[in-house]
This record gives sequence, structure tokens and C-alpha cells, in this order.
Amino acid sequence: MDADSAVPQHNEHLVGVLEIVSKLAAKAAVADYIYRGETEWYDEISSSFYRELRPKPPAGFDVDQIQVRALDEARRFTVESDELTIMAELQHYGGKTNLIDFTADCHIALFFACDGRHSEDGRVIFLERNGDMQRHIHEPRNPANRVIAQKSVFVRPPFGYIEVGRDDIVTIPRHLKLPILNYLHKMHGISAETVYNDLHGFIRYNEIHQDAFKHLTAGLTKHLNGDYPGAIDSLSESLDLNPLSFTYHIRGLAYISISKYDDAIEDYDRAIAIDPDYVVAYSNRSVAKSHKGDYDGAIADCSNAVAIDPNYSAAYNNRGAAKLRKGDYDGAIADCSESISIDPNRAATYNTRGAAKAHKGDYDGAIADYDRSIAIEPNNANAYNNRGVDKFSKGDYAAAIDDFSRAIELDPDDASAYSNRGESWLHLSEWDNARADLTVAKGMGMDIVASFCNAYASVADFEQRTGLTVPADIAEMLGG
Repeated sequence: MDADSAVPQHNEHLVGVLEIVSKLAAKAAVADYIYRGETEWYDEISSSFYRELRPKPPAGFDVDQIQVRALDEARRFTVESDELTIMAELQHYGGKTNLIDFTADCHIALFFACDGRHSEDGRVIFLERNGDMQRHIHEPRNPANRVIAQKSVFVRPPFGYIEVGRDDIVTIPRHLKLPILNYLHKMHGISAETVYNDLHGFIRYNEIHQDAFKHLTAGLTKHLNGDYPGAIDSLSESLDLNPLSFTYHIRGLAYISISKYDDAIEDYDRAIAIDPDYVVAYSNRSVAKSHKGDYDGAIADCSNAVAIDPNYSAAYNNRGAAKLRKGDYDGAIADCSESISIDPNRAATYNTRGAAKAHKGDYDGAIADYDRSIAIEPNNANAYNNRGVDKFSKGDYAAAIDDFSRAIELDPDDASAYSNRGESWLHLSEWDNARADLTVAKGMGMDIVASFCNAYASVADFEQRTGLTVPADIAEMLGG
């Protein structure tokens, strides 16, 4: 797929978002409701005061009678006389009360259902203002700024909890939480800044952001030190507090590093939902898709990235790598060349272009690209191994052995370098060295027979084409 034919995926979650919004609006239109948003499915819809009572009070226990006694103490610290206003103020500052927060605005409830716990489904609860429930619904006389901004309504249930039917709950899928928050901000002006619009709200969110940054820093440090599981744990804690696209991007990299490609793709989906122009997220999502064999998806992601930023060299490189794996060698060379024209100091791009040239039989061109890669990154074992393969293909076995030896020196766990060097020794009749390298490669799990048969149909074919006679034990190792 070419860059001009790729469709930007900025609105890939929009249909789901609009379905949720339409479902809320349709239900809100049939009765007089108040609404509550919860970031996950809790066992009960209950007050913080009720949840503090341990063990749980028996059914029918009047929790509100205990609340009244607590209010008598609270009156000593306020000039307010209205009981509900005192309770609302207590709740506002984090105190435990027998109030359950609702709102008169279903969009604000939707915000609360999405603002946190991004690994869990949320819910919006509908409570009808009718019958016996009406007498438990209250509005404070002197509401604080934040109560006004949130259009708060309070339910004061005598037993500490309320029950609603399943038809009065709308589930908010976790993968739509961030797109919904983005939609609410753009279309309705609802965000953390508007919902928490007083000094207490600032302090609360400042603390949350500081904690999120602390976990983000810890995650970055662990990632740089190669502790990918630890990085994922820290970054997950940061994301629970503050879902930043950058944090999803870093956690996606950590998932790729431990081959959890589906998790990486999901993180990049979320990053893009927050920031539809985040080119790094598109480019890195393509890497995860390539590892899963979805080369067309990877190419489309890179095309979206370069459509947003035509000078983003990494996206051209990653698209070239996907085309290489798909067998489009000319396309891979073109993309890598474009990447190099933007950033001539990216070693990986020369590696990718070198591999594409080798597939087309241009071994000299491939070797020249690996030369450039090694000049930029002298300790890249893969570049030495690949250059050795191309020298081998040209029949320069001694030079190939030098490259394979350097690759092994840099990465002693690379079985393919031992196998390649072993095959090179065969051509020089260095049987002991060949035997030793092939044995090591086989012991490391390398299928040395399959590797050998990439160039020769059999040992007999090798002997006929080279005029050499392979020792019986080596011939047996290579499939006879």
C-alpha cells in the first residue's frame, strides 16, 4: 500500500463512542433521571460511609443514624447549619459520608465512568427521580464551585446503598474510555480542568500528576536498564493515575521487547486515541504488527505516520522493513533510501536496505550498506553476520569468516553466526573448525540441516558443486 492510498485511522473508535453517547441520550429521553459514572463495576452502589463500616452492617440497618452522630461533631468546625450542605462539604474534602454522588448531566457521568481504571470496563448508572427514591435525592443549599460544575445531586440512602436494575446500567468498554474522554473534551468542553474547577481540585490533581510522573520516571529507568516486566508494572501504575499517550508509547516498547505484541498494539491504539497525530505510535505499532506477520497493517500504519509527518525517517525505515518481509524488495529499497535521505545516521536502515539488495542479488550494494551500518554502529552483531552472508554468497569465504567471528564476539548467543561460520569452513576444507561450529549451533537449537539446504540440496550436491569430499560425521550432521 502506498502512502497516498492509506486511510488515516484518527477516527477508528468514533463509531463505538457515538454508539455509547446515543445509547445514553436515548435512555435519558424517556424519564427524569440522575446519573452516576463509575470507572469499574463495583459490587454495590454505596456511600463511602457505608463502605467504611466493617464488618458490613446487616440488611435493614439504618446507616444514616450513625451519620447523624458524626454530623453533630462536624458542626463544631463549620458555620454551615444545613445538614446536607455540611455533608456535601465533608464529601468535597474527602470525608466519609452517607451521600452517593450523582449528577444531573449524563455527559458528566460519562466523564467519571471513563476517568481512570483504563484496564477495566466502566459504567453509567441511571436513577429515576420518582416514587420513594425521590425523598432520598437532595441538592445542597450553598454548593461549592465544583458541585456546581459537576451539576452534583446527592442520594442519601438510609441503608447506605441503592439497588438498580440491569437495564439502568450502561457498560462503558475499557477500550473506549480514552476516545470518549477525547470526545467529551472536544464536543462538550468536559475535562478534568472543568469538572475539578476549584483549588481543592487543583491540589488533588496536582498530587495525582506528581504520583503519575514518579511512576513514569521509574518505568523509564527500568526500561532503559532492560527490566521490561518491572517497567510495565511502573508504567501501568502511572497510567492508572494519568493516561498519557507518551506513557502508553513507552509501555508499548516494553511489551515489544518481551514479544507481547498484542498488548503493544493495544497500547498504541490507546496512544493514538488520545493523540491522533502521534506519529511515533503509528510507527511503533507497525513494528508490533510486523512481528505478528501483519505486513499490510504495518505498511498502512507507517503510511499514516508519513502522511502526518513526511520527514519522520523511522516510519520510512519501518515501512521498508515490512515491505522486505513481504517480499517487495524494490519498495523496501525505496523506503529505506528515503529514510536515509532524511537521517543518514540510522544504522538499522542500512541493514534493512542491505538485506533487500541481497535478495535482489546485489551483494556488492548490500555489503556497502552493511559497511555504512557498521561505521555508525560498530558493535552491531547483526550487521556483521549479514555482511558475512553476502561475502559468503560472493564466494569470499575467508572474509565471511572474519565477519561471522566478529558477530560471535559481539553476541555469543547468536546460533546463526556459528552455523554460517561452520558452513564457510566447509568451503575451505577446515573440517575441525566446521565440525566445532556446526556442533555449537546445533546445541543452541539451530536447524543446521535447514540452513545448509538453503544453499545446497544435499551434501552430495555440495560435493558435486565444490569438488570437495565432506567427512562422514559432518555429512551425517548435515542430513547425509
